[in-house]
This record gives sequence, C-alpha cells and structure tokens, in this order.
Amino acid sequence: MSIGITAGLVAGLCSSPAYAQTQDAAGKTLDALEQVSDSAIQDGVHPLEANAVPANDSSSLFSVNETEIQLPTSLDEELTLTSSDGLEIGLTLPNDQSAVQGTALDNGMTAFDNGDGSTTIPAVKSDGSVQVSTVIEDASAPSEYEYKFSLPEGAKISAYEGGAHFVGLDGEILGGIAPAWAVDATGAKVPTHFEFAGSTVTQVVDHEGFEYPIVADPMWGKDLIKSVKWISRSGVVSLSVVPTGWNRFNVGFQPAISAGWKETLAKTPTKTLNKKKYNRAKANTTRMYWQYRCHQVAAFTKSSWNLEPSKIRNTYLDYVKNLCN
Repeated sequence: MSIGITAGLVAGLCSSPAYAQTQDAAGKTLDALEQVSDSAIQDGVHPLEANAVPANDSSSLFSVNETEIQLPTSLDEELTLTSSDGLEIGLTLPNDQSAVQGTALDNGMTAFDNGDGSTTIPAVKSDGSVQVSTVIEDASAPSEYEYKFSLPEGAKISAYEGGAHFVGLDGEILGGIAPAWAVDATGAKVPTHFEFAGSTVTQVVDHEGFEYPIVADPMWGKDLIKSVKWISRSGVVSLSVVPTGWNRFNVGFQPAISAGWKETLAKTPTKTLNKKKYNRAKANTTRMYWQYRCHQVAAFTKSSWNLEPSKIRNTYLDYVKNLCN
C-alpha cells in the first residue's frame, strides 16, 4: 500500500517544530547504532549490517528465503514471520499498548519511540532472521524490555545457552532467539540476560553506571540455511551450504543439526556439472549428512560448508579427522 501526501503538506510538516524534533531524535538513534563496533558484539550481528531489502514497493514487507516477514508500522501491531509451509510466528515489541507510529531512519529502517527514554528498531536480515535493537538513551529508561511471541498451537519456548528455542509439539525446532548482548557508547559490554515466562521473553539490561546511549539486542531466527547450490572447485563437485547466523548459534545441538539437514535437502537444486546431473538424491546420503554434521559441530565458522559426494569415508569420525571432507 502506498500513501500520497501533497507537496504543500510535506513542506508544512518539515518546517514544524514537532517534525524537526522527530528527525533530530531519529538522527540520534541512527548515530547510536552506527557507533556499535563489531568487536563489542563478538558473535552477534551488527544492527546496520546484512539488512534485507523490502519486497516490491513496501517498506515493511520482506521476502527472504521463501519466508515473508511483515514489520509493524506502529507499536500496537505485531511483527510476523510466515514460512512457505504456512508456519507463522508473531512478535510484539516493547510498549505494545501504544499506537505510536514508526519514524523512518535515513538507511530505510524504522524506529519506534517507546516514550520512556528508549527507542526500538526492528530489522530484517539477509538470511531471514530478525534483529530488534533497542537504544537506551539515558538512566531514566527502564531496565526490562518485554517481547511477547505468538507461537503455533502447542509450541513452547525452551531456554538454551543464554538464548532459547521455539519447540513444536513433535520436538522440532521452529526457530528461536540467540543470546542477548548490550554495549554502551564506549563499546563496553553491559550486563544483560533473558528471562522466560510462557511465551514472553524479557530482556533485562543492567545499564546503571554505563555511558549512554546503550544498544541492546535480541536476535530472532527461524531459517537455519541461507542458501544451497552445487558448485565445482578444481573439477571437484560439492554442495555449497551457507548457514544462517541462527544456525551457528546452535553448534552441536542435535535437534538443530537434524532440522538444518532437512532444510538443506529441501533447498537443494538440480544442476548439471562436468556432464553429470546433481540433485537432491545425490545430496541425500549418509556420507553427505556426516559431512554436514561435522561442519555444524567442528567447522561452523566457515562462510560456507562444502559437502563433496565423491569423498567416500567409512565413518563419521573419519570425516572429522579429515576436516569434514
């Protein structure tokens, strides 16, 4: 949906004190995000990096890896993620009782002023995950930020290694949340953790005594695999699997390994290389699974996990001894 505004009205808005104040606040929010250093968040994802591009002309609807993500336009709306198989998960931002409209930032992101000394900025990443950054402006801001999830019937949130999994009735991993992080204006880490109650996740940020503004971040992911393709390297064919950041958080977690392998097979294309046909059947072997599992457990930092159908070894441990191939 597009909304038209006449040039006269735009000029009037831009010259008003309220508009100028809003734009000034938006500028400060963007400045706070820009000052976050990669080293400060370590294994996290920078709020301004790897952001996805909206679908069509919409500024709030995104389509990534066959998953649609709808960002809210006001705080009382739900952020929703819908996969190609119909699975839908929703999330409400802090202060969701307010109908405050979002303010567009210069980089295309939208900021929501919570009216309590904090601002929340949701962003869709290129791997289909969703990052929700909250800028804590001063000491008057609260130390707790509540996120309410709408999960499929029977699903639950299960804490795991500082983050959490969304677990379906059959035990399948439906997605989850990576561990919380928060940094102050100097790059110092701010103590933070999640608390879980039913389908509500609360990020607690102990920000007293730190340098403002502070950026706190929960990362929400569903897809474990960003892309899959057949490639040839020096004449050797391999299935190149690119994991998402959410997958890397789940190192060695068997339910995530199983779900990631299932997703890999579902996304495996058909391609002819070196005059031979490669498809899902070529990928769906025990030896290819062993290579995938080895990468997820022992070589997860690699940018892509290359699985070679021509590498024949007798056991999983043989692949481990040979650097996963």
